[in-house]
Amino acid sequence: MDKMNRTIIYSATTVIALLNGCSFQQSVEKDLITGAFSRGEGISCEEVHIDTGGRTGKELAFVYGEKVNILFENVRGFTEQNGKVFPGLSIHVVENGQDTLLAYPDLFEAIGEGTDLSPLQMQANFTAVLPYGNKKDYKAYIKIWDKKGTGTFSYEMPFTVMESKLLDVRSSGLEYGAVYLWNLTRNEVVLDSVFSQKDSLILIIEGTEGFREVGDKVYPELSVALSDRAGRALLSNPNLLGHVQLKGIPSDDIAREDLFVKLGFTEGHIDNPCRLKVVLADSNSEKKIEVSGELYIQ
Repeated sequence: MDKMNRTIIYSATTVIALLNGCSFQQSVEKDLITGAFSRGEGISCEEVHIDTGGRTGKELAFVYGEKVNILFENVRGFTEQNGKVFPGLSIHVVENGQDTLLAYPDLFEAIGEGTDLSPLQMQANFTAVLPYGNKKDYKAYIKIWDKKGTGTFSYEMPFTVMESKLLDVRSSGLEYGAVYLWNLTRNEVVLDSVFSQKDSLILIIEGTEGFREVGDKVYPELSVALSDRAGRALLSNPNLLGHVQLKGIPSDDIAREDLFVKLGFTEGHIDNPCRLKVVLADSNSEKKIEVSGELYIQ
């Protein structure tokens, strides 16, 4: 599962650079409310917009799995050659001021012939598939530069990642990095409670810590129950980890291994809403993580 999940995360965390036309005004310097900061040396920008799924504003707390668009309006100051300019754009996302989790040194590397769009809008996108437990803080460092001159424009955006309201996660003694639903069919994090019976889902629990060790091993239990509005069971398993109850899991491995529950459905009438409950428990203590939510299966 670890290899599969890493593939999911890296494929989801892609950054796209786009160029569009727009109108000129003035450049951004600093936002005292959010802590976002910009500095231009030869290159200016009218304003920076944060757009998440069609919702625009200055919110710098993103829902896990949310697609974040950072738009730089009316960028100017580049050196022109034959009516074209040659911009560069990079982005790095750093966790807690130390670890770089995302790095794209030149998003416009493929645009070697430059662009004649004027006025100029530049855009960088990423998906916030970043751990949100254990007080994680992030900062995006974005740099725009002139490939034919010395001008630069830098932008720093502090932000946090929060749980989706789709799931109610309650922890008693156990810590975790993230809990979310992944849609295997659509290859994306589930942010909406309504989905198709044809969709295959996985509930993933990342980075669990706090299990009581017994001989350098831990003994987790993972149960799942899914029922319809009338209480009829659609899916039930008292312990998906029954195969490790005797041998346990090395304590050094549990935090690196993602635990998951696969949810699949047969076509037919379903009495919505459905109630999902998943419990990750420690066999040798009272510690546990309870995950619940309402799902609408169409």
